[in-house]
Amino acid sequence: MPNHFHLAVRSLQKGEDISKMMQSFMTKYCIYVNLKYQMVGRTFQGTYKHKELEDIYDYNRLMKYFRNNPVEAGMVKDGEFYRWLKT
Repeated sequence: MPNHFHLAVRSLQKGEDISKMMQSFMTKYCIYVNLKYQMVGRTFQGTYKHKELEDIYDYNRLMKYFRNNPVEAGMVKDGEFYRWLKT
């Protein structure tokens, strides 16, 4: 997606590890973008959103959403052909 991304992460422990990982990743990415484009400030408008998946039903629903998102945006006819989709 040109204006956002989706990421599914599996952790062996709950919540806090993923929050720390996302904070580190987003900080490093912001520094990279600011240096590359000679900018200052935030790269993204808001904070990341997350949801814990409870079961395989939630996971399958999320994967369906990931596949359909570029289709609904008119980027591809079939989400399976979206180049960034890795399952």
